Amino acid sequence: MANEKKKEINLGEDFGAVTVVVNGKRIEIGPDGTIGKIEPANSNTMSAIAAAKEALEIGDRMKDGTVVIAVDLKNNTALFAPEGIFGGNSSFDDQDSVVKQSNAQGLHGQKDWRRITDKEASSLAKAWDKVAPPALQGSAAPWFWGASALNASLGRVYRGGGSDWNISSRYHSRPVPVVRSGPARV
Repeated sequence: MANEKKKEINLGEDFGAVTVVVNGKRIEIGPDGTIGKIEPANSNTMSAIAAAKEALEIGDRMKDGTVVIAVDLKNNTALFAPEGIFGGNSSFDDQDSVVKQSNAQGLHGQKDWRRITDKEASSLAKAWDKVAPPALQGSAAPWFWGASALNASLGRVYRGGGSDWNISSRYHSRPVPVVRSGPARV
């Protein structure tokens, strides 16, 4: 340890109580500088690597259990999805009920979920292996609803890992991605 480079992060004076995650440990520091609990970091804590970055990246797992599925640094916005990506299943025309249910339940402690746009659905499909849980990767990646109806009986669907969209009967039940926006810079 004597030859290792040490890093110092100065949060300034009068910063208040903080919790720091570093080297796999979660450390609570009181407003008066006293060290509180020191415990292993868990899956509900943003990784130390993610916490140390200036901006979020696709695939970052957040403390609230959401995952970053898109980042726009120019506009300082990030797009978040639940850890399982979907809020539930529905027919094309009932997607709003999945969003309402996600908000009513406070999915991941949030109440500002919305439907995904086609552009966002395409981005999600392309970033799938970085953001989806392992159980939904590869051949297990489901077809999910996008935002556009093609006509009275067909809706647009995307598949994780794919780069193109397809069509499906609007009456079939499919997974509905729900998303929310937030700042991209941390």
